[in-house]
Amino acid sequence: MFTEEEGTLMFREEEGTLMFREEEGGLMFREEEGTLLFREEEGTLMFREEEGTLLFREEEGTLMFREEEGTLLFREEEGTLMFREEEGTLLFSEEEGTLMFREEEGTLLFSEEEGTLMFREEEGTLLFREEEGTLLFTEEEGTLLFREEEGTLLFREEEGTLMFREEEGTLLFREEEGTLLFREEEGTLMFTEEERTLLFREEEGTLMFTEEEVGMYVCVVEELKGDQ
Repeated sequence: MFTEEEGTLMFREEEGTLMFREEEGGLMFREEEGTLLFREEEGTLMFREEEGTLLFREEEGTLMFREEEGTLLFREEEGTLMFREEEGTLLFSEEEGTLMFREEEGTLLFSEEEGTLMFREEEGTLLFREEEGTLLFTEEEGTLLFREEEGTLLFREEEGTLMFREEEGTLLFREEEGTLLFREEEGTLMFTEEERTLLFREEEGTLMFTEEEVGMYVCVVEELKGDQ
């Protein structure tokens, strides 16, 4: 062990440890564990060869890199940034929430107080979860999905489809085809804009008419709905 005014240098052969401490901080290297640790006023730098870990802590936060796991972690006052090469994951947490990106899976996840936002590049999926439910948007498929406790709202841009499922049934709207479909326990209500057709099917039968004839059948539909 060697001690001077600035600090202390200690090397232990049995443990394979080299440690140097000065006024600003300490440097420690362990051969057996393969660890390099440096602490200064701003923070701490630690590197482990066996584990392949580089850790740096400063007043704003922490930076950690693991070679074997391929992980880069940075924490600052606002949050945490983590990147894993093998898993291809980037995670950033701030006061509002968490942002995670996975390259292999192509996933971007952002969580805030209201919920979670996830984006997958390969699948082209944007997922937002809040207290009431889940919002899912898929770019490739053009799908927007919202699930509440009572049901599901699905919207597809390419196909132009909006679907809402409740405990009692399903509401489906397609923009390109101009189709609105509602299914209840007792039947199905479908409206097609291009054809201007409203179709209602119940257990007893089928009612279909166009917009021009809407005035004639509105009362009938209202009665059918009331019967349900």
